[in-house]
Amino acid sequence: QLAQVGVPIWATELDVMSSNENTRADFYEAALTTLYSHSSVEGILFWGFWDQAHWRGDKAALVKGDNLQLTEAGRRVLDLFENQWMTDETHVLSQAGNQLTVRGFHGDYQLHVMYQGRELSNLKQTFTLVKGSTKTVNLNVHT
Repeated sequence: QLAQVGVPIWATELDVMSSNENTRADFYEAALTTLYSHSSVEGILFWGFWDQAHWRGDKAALVKGDNLQLTEAGRRVLDLFENQWMTDETHVLSQAGNQLTVRGFHGDYQLHVMYQGRELSNLKQTFTLVKGSTKTVNLNVHT
């Protein structure tokens, strides 16, 4: 109902507790997927992640031990954040011309132009995508 009146939603102090790592991973994945897929959710904050500092201990941890070893839940959360939900696009300039349009998650981006296996650092650009928008990027490439 908060979304219907336009109030932004933040999930704070998120943690999931289960002594079974696979069950904990399933719970984290379900909670994060539900929150992340809702257009009014603007942020998610974990209450803790390390077994040695988490108020609920190892039954809620994403990492454990002095070396911060990922638990199954930690691996699942990391996969969601870095593989499934991260915007990563590749465009071939010969097909894109001198413009390309990027649609992705809102946030800050860096554009790197590669030519014959090397980055053309003078063409590197940064831009910001606003929630629900696309961005057209112009490139002036002379090889």
